[in-house]
Amino acid sequence: MAVDSRFYKMVKRGYQMSQPDFAPPEIYMIMKMCWDLEPTERPTFNKISQMIER
Repeated sequence: MAVDSRFYKMVKRGYQMSQPDFAPPEIYMIMKMCWDLEPTERPTFNKISQMIER
């Protein structure tokens, strides 16, 4: 997909890619958390590393 104005409009409307075949459900959950439209709701790098270490 080209990264153009159409792409940015989709992201602003909440578009999120589907789970890649290679991504386990736990990792996809983290990916989705990182895409939260509200930046303050996204996990910090510290929180992400804690989630991955589990």
